[in-house]
Amino acid sequence: MFEEFNADDLAEKPERLKRLLLENSEEIERLAAQENPTYLSFVRPMQELEERLCVFFSPAAILQETKNSPETQEAYSRMLPMISEYHTRLSQDQRVYEAYNAILRTDSSLTDEQIKVLHDLIVDFEMEGAKCGAKTKERIREINVRLSRLDNDFGQNLLEATKSFEREISNPKDVAGIPQSDLSAFEIGENRWRFSLLPHSYRTIMTYCQNRAIREEFYRAYVTRAPQNEAIITEMLALKHEKALLLGFANYAEYSAKTKMAGNAKTAKAFVADLIAKGKKQAQKELFALQTFAEENGFEGRLESYDLDFWSKRQERALFDMDDELYKPYFEAKSVALGLFDLLHKMFGVEFAPVEAKTWDRSVEVFDLRKNGTTFARLYADLYERKEKRGGAWMDSIQTRMRKVKGDVQPPSAYIACNFPAPAKNRPSLLRHEDVATFFHEMGHAIHHLFSEADERDASGINSVEMDAVEFPSQWLENFAYEPSALRLFAKRYRTGEALPETLEKKLLEAKNFQSAMSMLRQCLFSLFDLNVYEGAFGADEVQAVLDAARGETGLTQPPSYNKFQNGFSHIFGGGYAAGYYGYKWAEALSADAFFEFTGKNIFDRETAERFKREVLSAGAKRKALENFAAFMGRAPDAGALLRLRGIAE
Repeated sequence: MFEEFNADDLAEKPERLKRLLLENSEEIERLAAQENPTYLSFVRPMQELEERLCVFFSPAAILQETKNSPETQEAYSRMLPMISEYHTRLSQDQRVYEAYNAILRTDSSLTDEQIKVLHDLIVDFEMEGAKCGAKTKERIREINVRLSRLDNDFGQNLLEATKSFEREISNPKDVAGIPQSDLSAFEIGENRWRFSLLPHSYRTIMTYCQNRAIREEFYRAYVTRAPQNEAIITEMLALKHEKALLLGFANYAEYSAKTKMAGNAKTAKAFVADLIAKGKKQAQKELFALQTFAEENGFEGRLESYDLDFWSKRQERALFDMDDELYKPYFEAKSVALGLFDLLHKMFGVEFAPVEAKTWDRSVEVFDLRKNGTTFARLYADLYERKEKRGGAWMDSIQTRMRKVKGDVQPPSAYIACNFPAPAKNRPSLLRHEDVATFFHEMGHAIHHLFSEADERDASGINSVEMDAVEFPSQWLENFAYEPSALRLFAKRYRTGEALPETLEKKLLEAKNFQSAMSMLRQCLFSLFDLNVYEGAFGADEVQAVLDAARGETGLTQPPSYNKFQNGFSHIFGGGYAAGYYGYKWAEALSADAFFEFTGKNIFDRETAERFKREVLSAGAKRKALENFAAFMGRAPDAGALLRLRGIAE
């Protein structure tokens, strides 16, 4: 039913992968020899071969992200080029490409879902050179293998740089302002604390440390990490630009847009520019108010990047009487998880049942998803920070729901990873509300995958969903972290079970859109840089110029000249968001509109929830994302919903 996690054979996996790829290739030869292939005789067996490969590779990929070590890096780096070459050769196989086209033309039994899968497969093949000559195909194969290596090296360099920086502080004056609940997590002796660039530590310093010199020291270390990634970015941009040109696109931004909702880079850039235009005036007011507040409270000079979090937190406290220390006792990690499960149960009738299963770390918890007594999916929750774990938060699939060749259905499984403060013997993991929202966000991705009811692997869960729509369910669920009815399910004091007082609940809601325009323009900055930098094969100086120009358009605080943000921008240089980072805001517009459909009535309204589940979450990529949205809402998206939700006046 569910493939058990097994990394005991990690050292042997590269050799086993060779054999598996050979077996897959031999089976593809047999399938390609069919005279009159049909969907059931050709496409579904091909999907099953791909799923077998993904399930095999999953343990190594999970360890690489969450328990990184020389052993995992060795095995992973040996396997990655093999998989990249296999996939590229497969996607350029003329026989397979022609079989897909023939089946689409001649198989009269195709369902709408299968037709969509075939259309997507054909486009994917063409995007990898299926129509090109042998010489071009070979060059694309070389580019893909090299890019897979660069992608891995970028992330590994960033992880190693993050792990390597530590700073011991022994003067109590230098930790003034840091709450005791945070300070205790970094205590290594009497009046001795050790801080690092790991998420909890870095955020604590930047948000609370009153010593400006120490804040700048940590900021400088953070924004100058992995300088060797500068060369990787240059090579990566050159290779992606070359690939785009080989395939007939003007640049990689246009290549990337081909399979997204936006359709072309011009539309994506116009969307970002529109958000900047509508939010810039309010963002500048917010920044001016922050500068004024700091000056009124003794600050002299211009606020620098390493001042913003510190003074923003103080301003928020002054405006809304918001103090994280008052809230954290009500947001204990396990209580938040159970409350979120309760929310999803009330909305969708789904139960999250804890089960014993092998995992990659003893802190990882496993839950089977059940409805009406039947288990249909599995979730792994890896919530706590580790030195060997990459930063941020994410979700990824392990198994995908699919109907196999023999007709039996494989259930889906997935894992979510966060970097919450790790609990200790006498110290639970207490979260800030922004952590709670992060957890909701990743769970939104998870249920998008786990609630799938698609039969075809390539239309199931998050597979083949347009990248500028894949954040739709995650951001939709994230909004419920602020809803009073949802808050009351999990915001409970960890020792007594006392509910979050109404006064604190009210303050949380009042502060929800604090500096929302500044936040939006920051995301627009990243999006604009991403779209522009993938328009050419730029050198390091040109990359910096593109970034500086984007900063100028947003009008936010200019960072110090030593800031090399691009070397740590893993979303677009070490992940899957190249020329697609704008999708966060694009999908947020959809999610805001859909969220209002719930808040206009009881958020637990089962009819609305089931409709959302049926038309969006369970549908996956059986239809285009815009069609899923229209099926749920009965209309096209409302472009103004995002600004209304964030309290931004146009």
